Amino acid sequence: MNRPQFHFLLPGPKETVSGGFLYDRRMIGALKRAGLLASLITLPDCFPYPPADVVARARDALAALPPESWLIVDGLALAPLHEHIAALQAGRLHVVALIHHPLCDESGVSEPERARLFASERRALAAARHVIVSSATTARRLADFGLAAERITVVPPGITRAAGAGTRRRRDDDHAVRLLSVGSLVPRKGQDVLVQALARVRGLPWRLTLVGPERNRSFARRLRTFSRGLGLRGRVRFAGAVPPMRLEQNYREADVFVLPSRMEGYGIALAEAMAHGLPIVTTPAGAIPEVVPATAGVFVAPGAAKPLARALAVLIRNPDRRRRLRRGAFKAPAARRIWARAEADFIAALAGIAAA
Repeated sequence: MNRPQFHFLLPGPKETVSGGFLYDRRMIGALKRAGLLASLITLPDCFPYPPADVVARARDALAALPPESWLIVDGLALAPLHEHIAALQAGRLHVVALIHHPLCDESGVSEPERARLFASERRALAAARHVIVSSATTARRLADFGLAAERITVVPPGITRAAGAGTRRRRDDDHAVRLLSVGSLVPRKGQDVLVQALARVRGLPWRLTLVGPERNRSFARRLRTFSRGLGLRGRVRFAGAVPPMRLEQNYREADVFVLPSRMEGYGIALAEAMAHGLPIVTTPAGAIPEVVPATAGVFVAPGAAKPLARALAVLIRNPDRRRRLRRGAFKAPAARRIWARAEADFIAALAGIAAA
């Protein structure tokens, strides 16, 4: 019996900078190398609120697929398109949902909109043949949407390098502790809380580099204004999206990695940071405790600037504490799971789903 091929619906250009799109790119590449990618359907970056012309474009693309085709749909597009496209509703296609985290768990969403997103995603997931998620935490969360555990498979991401690969880059600088935060500039990542916390420890020697695209431009503008207003000009650098080699340099030059997220479906940047031996300051939100062990990081409550400031102050002042966490970071399982393993697990999961 021939293995089925899979169509993949991507809610934005392949090169979009985010952990979710990185995961999708790696799995698309794995499908292609295995000879299992039937087609890639790429839509504009406008989800989860696509305009009518994008919905129509998706409807035409899915209507052209033969009946009984297998279709992988990133969760960013699944529910928004399911509401409008009969091919996703009537069982004509075998849909595999790829969920990084539920849409209704995004920060900055009003309660009525959160309820609407929950109901929409619940309907879309009920119609899917199977669901692949990037963490056990997300799998447990989907129980709230009425999904039975046997309809969910967990395939965690990987990282580019195994733990300990590469060497730290020497710096000729002012001996300030280099803080690094990698993530799209959106409320969910908590960069606003980080800036507030750093204003409380402005008397200590530190510099912060924020790496990530301005996915939420109004939030990014407010963040820049906020940083200047708190007197942190010259100490907080907005690097934007950077190419892989530059990101690698950022990791090697850093002393501490900080990501005070309000929610994470996994946290690839956290795993990459640990693979570079960086002590972590983060929150226990979502799947983060699944990725970062207590031996590698310090946890503070999401949205809590004062506790975050205290945690940062301890690490800035205490190089011995940083060294202990650095050893724990190298030993973290997430810092040792490379993409090749994740890709093999993804292909195996699809084989099992198709055979069921």
